Amino acid sequence: MKFLQGGGGSNPGAMAFTDRRVLWPWYAAEFLNSFAVVLATNGVFFFARYELHAAPATLLWFMVCGGAVYTAAALAGGKILSHTGQRKLLIATGMGTAWICLIGVAAVEYRSLVLLFLLVALLNLSVTPGWPALESAITQSPARMKLSTRITLYNLGWSNAYFLALLVTGILARWLTWPAVFIGAGVAAAASVVMVRFVAIPQSMIGSQPAHQDGVEPVDAALIGTVRGTTLLNMARLSNLLAYVALNSMMPIMAYLTYRAGFSYAEATAVGSIWGLARIAGFIGCWFWTGWHYRVRWMLGGFFSLVVATVMLIAVPSIGVLIGGQIILGLAAALVYAGSLYYSMHLSHGAGEHAGLHEALIGVGTVVGPAVAALAGGPEELLPKGIALGVILLLGGGVLARMGFRASAVTPTGAAPEMELPRTG
Repeated sequence: MKFLQGGGGSNPGAMAFTDRRVLWPWYAAEFLNSFAVVLATNGVFFFARYELHAAPATLLWFMVCGGAVYTAAALAGGKILSHTGQRKLLIATGMGTAWICLIGVAAVEYRSLVLLFLLVALLNLSVTPGWPALESAITQSPARMKLSTRITLYNLGWSNAYFLALLVTGILARWLTWPAVFIGAGVAAAASVVMVRFVAIPQSMIGSQPAHQDGVEPVDAALIGTVRGTTLLNMARLSNLLAYVALNSMMPIMAYLTYRAGFSYAEATAVGSIWGLARIAGFIGCWFWTGWHYRVRWMLGGFFSLVVATVMLIAVPSIGVLIGGQIILGLAAALVYAGSLYYSMHLSHGAGEHAGLHEALIGVGTVVGPAVAALAGGPEELLPKGIALGVILLLGGGVLARMGFRASAVTPTGAAPEMELPRTG
């Protein structure tokens, strides 16, 4: 096994770091932060519905509130990161998150929707700048692991934490108390601070050596900079943005869907986590099976499956649909996200997107989708909200399809594959 020298190669007391030693603390901090924020946020949705009987529109406005703050914080996060460095920023955001979670305890005590809104806003303000810091720490730490493998493990890390937090929210509330949900989120955030402060590599080592890049395959090289390659990259980014319109509208509504189906809150969060498990399976499948690469039909198929699952879950009051629709939703979301990641890496020589801008675009989707759904119909009406979301997503899907047909008219270059769309005319 190859080792890296920490503290400078000329220092006789320098420690030898393996790839695992360099990277695993960042992955652990990522997992803990993801678990903390999803546990607290999911706790807000389910407590608001099951204990305070909040309407579906109110649940959606929680997400709009968080998304607006998320967008602003993401845009500022990159600038803050350049001045503070990854370690200081992650310590600050983790400590902030740990304290902010205590607002959830007060919200439960006083049964206050206002405090729940405050918690969602401050939580997004605190945790959002940490995501670009974690992404850059993982990709810029000196290790032999390929960039694509690092990113794949990063996505598996947050998606597993996301699923686990969805799963245990109601179980913690039932076995312990609702305040325990928010205390548990705060403890997880505090543990991430300990991981960064005492276990992660020194700040001076981050970026000290270039990350081990993936080789450029002939197919990638032939598409980089071409109209076809650029169009495919833009399609992947737009489809991922639209996917978050769907997912971040479904997450708060899930509390209402399980309530409508007759589940207690202890059962409800477990049932409502099925799509998170399906997304993990989808990520693993996309990692090992590469037949979807450069196949626009797979991209469009995944996106439109996500649209169908979203509308179906909202419009059809059935336990079978609640379970089956979540499976489709999770698998489709994984395919869309994997495409965005893959094309960003391989069609731009691995440069990818600016982390802060990428997160801000996700925030925009988080505001637009839930806001339109909240305004559609009355506060308690679900069908108009599902239709409104479906219209937004189908309009976006029309743009994606048009982009795909336009790219299909361009003659392939060299080793570039066909995009598998029928040619018009």
